[in-house]
Amino acid sequence: MRGIDSNYGRTLGIRCLLDSDGSEILLLPFSPALLGRPGFLHGGAIGGLLSLACDDAMERQLRVSGLGFQPLSISLQFLRGGRERAVHAAAFVQLGAKIASVNAIAWQSERAKPIASACRKYLVD
Repeated sequence: MRGIDSNYGRTLGIRCLLDSDGSEILLLPFSPALLGRPGFLHGGAIGGLLSLACDDAMERQLRVSGLGFQPLSISLQFLRGGRERAVHAAAFVQLGAKIASVNAIAWQSERAKPIASACRKYLVD
């Protein structure tokens, strides 16, 4: 397990784990500081986790090529309330000629029941 190399990720305590199939996922441990309304995680913490999952996936994808990337946009969809427990996130990169699209999901109890999703676009150079 490794930490995320960003101040925001370290502040939230986000860690990288390997899934059962060997793919990398991010873990946001529960903390009372992450609560928004009573009993539910703040949407900003969930959105931040998804944003970092997208950035981490892009970095891993382009590490060998030496290409750089710049975020262009992000779209978040909140699907159900995040409860008082850890959140997992995974992201998947689709590279185009100059633009990359990264889709991410966040879940708690079951991966098949995401609490939020994101689509982030990057300029690849």
